[in-house]
Amino acid sequence: MAKQLPLTDFLQILKLKQYHGDEAVAILKDIINYIRPKKLDKTKAAQQLQLLLTILENDAIINQNFTQLICTIIIDSNITNVLTESGIVTGATFAQQARRIIGEKIIPPYLEPNDAQTYLKKIFYKPWDWQWIQQLPNELIQPIINNVNEQLKITANDLNIELQNAAKLLSYRIASLGLEKEILIRANQKESLITPFTQQNIELIHFFDIDDADEENNILQLNKLRATLLQCNQSLIQLEKNSIETGTSINQTFLLRRLHQNVDRLKFVVSLLLKNKAINTASISYFIKDAVQYIQTKNDLSKFASNNLNLLAYRIVDHTKSTGEQYITSTRSQYWKMFAAACGGGLIVSILVMLKFKIGTMHLPVFWESLLYSINYAIGFVAIQLSGFTLATKQPAMTASAIANELKGKSNKDFVQMSIIISRVARTQFISILGNVIIVMPFILLWLFLYEQVSGIAFLNVAAAEEQLQNNHPLVSLSALYAAIAGVFLFVSGIMSGYVENRIVYAKIPERLSQKTSLQKILPKPIFNWFIQLLKNKSGALIGNITLGFLLGMSTFFGKIFGLPIDIRHVTFAAGNIALGVFGNGVHQISFLLACLAGIIVYGLVNVFVSFSLAFYVALKARNLHIKDFPELGLTIIKHFFTAPLEFFLPPKRGISKFQAPTETAMYMTDLGIK
Repeated sequence: MAKQLPLTDFLQILKLKQYHGDEAVAILKDIINYIRPKKLDKTKAAQQLQLLLTILENDAIINQNFTQLICTIIIDSNITNVLTESGIVTGATFAQQARRIIGEKIIPPYLEPNDAQTYLKKIFYKPWDWQWIQQLPNELIQPIINNVNEQLKITANDLNIELQNAAKLLSYRIASLGLEKEILIRANQKESLITPFTQQNIELIHFFDIDDADEENNILQLNKLRATLLQCNQSLIQLEKNSIETGTSINQTFLLRRLHQNVDRLKFVVSLLLKNKAINTASISYFIKDAVQYIQTKNDLSKFASNNLNLLAYRIVDHTKSTGEQYITSTRSQYWKMFAAACGGGLIVSILVMLKFKIGTMHLPVFWESLLYSINYAIGFVAIQLSGFTLATKQPAMTASAIANELKGKSNKDFVQMSIIISRVARTQFISILGNVIIVMPFILLWLFLYEQVSGIAFLNVAAAEEQLQNNHPLVSLSALYAAIAGVFLFVSGIMSGYVENRIVYAKIPERLSQKTSLQKILPKPIFNWFIQLLKNKSGALIGNITLGFLLGMSTFFGKIFGLPIDIRHVTFAAGNIALGVFGNGVHQISFLLACLAGIIVYGLVNVFVSFSLAFYVALKARNLHIKDFPELGLTIIKHFFTAPLEFFLPPKRGISKFQAPTETAMYMTDLGIK
């Protein structure tokens, strides 16, 4: 293999002649080969690009010919498709897109010879090119963009027609999507079909009808078009906010995302049409990066599935967010109210522990035993919900979405505030677990005492008591693993809660039942009204609790069927079971008892960590965020913990964090309603 020439020597080829077509593409491809790092090295690619810029600055002929090379490729190619397709989701269903991707994996698609996407695919042919391109600083790309733009103003006569076609296609698409039933109903559009989504098309056509020489009217009409596109964005934001109250569907979420993307792309294309105005080089740089990423990943099945998971997650998490916000305490009064609610939850769990043990002594077939366990759990959890009490570790699946929502659109300067929110969640979890545990154990003792006083016999023998302790010892059992499984179930129940709540709101189930249905005729009016209010306000939470009950109750059944170590350890129930063992005289060594008590802490941490991590991941996916995008968040939390560790366990006085920057204190107090 021939040794590669230095970049300076290779660029001398540009002085030989003007290149066109595939030959021009091949030359640009070779230049990119010089810039491309051997590994995904951000600094290496940037260094090579900087070297290219230095050569261009020092040699005017190479600079001119390099610019002409890129202009030739742009002029000779059809850019309409790349402007209207790259990075924009299609109208195909999940199944249709999946079939297309699999089909094109087997037989590659036909590449249109002069299409800009074909040229990009040839130039950036490495499957990981988009990753290092995304990392290139925009300021290194902008000089090339400016040179190309100046040259295109002189030579590109037909390019303006393609830009107009792209703008019209995007505009028609926006108008069509804006007239979809899902959008019109949610926008409460009753009297007229003229919405910002249709109005922008009218303004665009008027813009094209004005003579290019009439600069004053061009600017006036352009401002009207921009104002209408801004109204489109505002309408989309409002529609997303309304989904909290009206619910949403996969189809509606999909439509809103398509509309967002098409509106943003139309704004970009319109900006390219203005010959006499300075172009936004940053937006062009972002577009090039997105176009390369789209071309290289559009047939990536895992990325496709991930994007659709985003849509599904988005459908759910806003409802868990609104529920989760009430589980984040800010003031000491809220904190102690949560403690009282947790104590109530611990009381009910103590009864559930006793009933579950009695079910176990019936020695039923494993299915029926697990079914009774499930019913016991479900009834207890529903009772906790309806009583206004709380069960520790159920909250992380809810609070994670609220935290992720705060991260959306945030920059590094907001990480202090984010750390404060996370400290609120941490202390809320701490007091919830504490309230559950310190109540469940003494009440187990009380129920055992009352049972023995009434019946005259012991509730459990020494062997059964020892078994309870053995099963909940963190070192001699798989209880830590079982706690992780319980964390997964807690997460799933939270997702189910959000899904059902969204579905009931979106489908208007309470309103439909109120329209003279047979159920209304059967039930007395007070009971019917109570049922309707229950559907409106607590349906998601109730279904989530029932789901959790059956997941916890049936775990052993599926474990025995499949021969897998599947069981659950919930911190509150584990504390109750340990209390059964201790008060049933099952302990002989103090070290064994201390290990079991330490296990309660382990199970609580594992329950919370697993359920919160999974919920936080889904919430980030729903908002197209990644935890790697926030490297300073973890460091900020650690710094906060060492600065004011007590805040992670107890709210500060008057709700003002010691970690809060002085200039932000007033705003923070206002957020808490403190004057």
